[in-house]
Amino acid sequence: MNSAPCKCESMPPLNSINQIAAPEIQQNLHRAQVLCEQFGQSQPLAMVLLNLFFVHWSISDFGIAQEYADQMLALAERSTDEITSFVAVFAAGFLSATSARYSSARGYFQRALAISDETRSELIRNPYIALGLLNCTGALGYVLWILGYPDQALEQHAREVSLLSDPFDAVALSLGINHVLGNRCDFLRDYRGMLEQAQRLVDLTQQHGLAYYSAIGLIWLGRLMVVEANVELGLETIAEGRRALEVLGEIATSELFSHCIAMGYLAARRTDEGLVFLEGAIAKSAAGGVRMYEADLHRLKGELLVGAGAPESQVEESFRKAIAIAQRQEAKSWELRATISLVRLLKRRGDTAEARTMLADIYNSEARTMLADIYNWFTEGFDTADLKDAKALLEELSI
Repeated sequence: MNSAPCKCESMPPLNSINQIAAPEIQQNLHRAQVLCEQFGQSQPLAMVLLNLFFVHWSISDFGIAQEYADQMLALAERSTDEITSFVAVFAAGFLSATSARYSSARGYFQRALAISDETRSELIRNPYIALGLLNCTGALGYVLWILGYPDQALEQHAREVSLLSDPFDAVALSLGINHVLGNRCDFLRDYRGMLEQAQRLVDLTQQHGLAYYSAIGLIWLGRLMVVEANVELGLETIAEGRRALEVLGEIATSELFSHCIAMGYLAARRTDEGLVFLEGAIAKSAAGGVRMYEADLHRLKGELLVGAGAPESQVEESFRKAIAIAQRQEAKSWELRATISLVRLLKRRGDTAEARTMLADIYNSEARTMLADIYNWFTEGFDTADLKDAKALLEELSI
């Protein structure tokens, strides 16, 4: 019997244009899976399985997504094709990262990117997988930062920025811009020029009809408008992006951007709205949703509680919860941020008149010990914003 190639060109690149979990897309993917299996073609089959993986990940069906990730890994073990291996290991890393298994994710991503220059060039030329190369590169930077390696994360970020000079299509460029925004705003806390990048993302995605990335762009644009003191329009723009994701049925992606939305509410000092939103986001994460930002969602809740004038016991509970989750997940940078927030709370408590004579030394001693322990764990990144804040706070506590 003559074997015919299994074609996947009818699918959008990683389903990033249409509603990813639409029934017709799933039907097409299952038909393509059967054909690829019949003809024994590993690379097209890996692409189909990757799309099915993202279909189920996007609607928070993580158990089924894991099954497809396992199928891809098993396929890669039987194949000598580097692209098949890249697809499989990238998917396993992506699922690990969004499930807060950061050490596992780092291993998968580094393995996925250990490909030949020839394969890397082939990935860049192929619009159906170029998105995966950018996603893997950017996500590794995220994971390295969360694990507590800021300088390595910056190096990875630089690699992605360099990659963006290659001739990617609009979909891949949109993802790359999103990663630039995430690295600069969420991790480096450096907002310079980012409003323009967010506007670029919105313009690019709307020009090419990329509804999914347009929604993400609107969320980023709104948050950065708030940072630039255009609060009302910024919050309206965030809400527009949220509605767009809900229409697309992007449940897991909506959860992935909960952190960005919560940061917008905090910057806008909209404590009531922010707390209502965060309660829902934290509940979804705890119930088995996207957990990549779980620890920091609790820290943000504590900061919003401070702004709302909540009892200190509630604020402290949120900060300590954030620290406990970060420690369990080996998320050193999230742990550092939550510890800074808690230490500032303890310092304020120790500075009160009634506490000064009897309790200030106790509070400051606990604060110094907690902060020194996590700060001293770090071996790099001392020029980044969080570590600078930690050092300054330690110096204050030593006076």
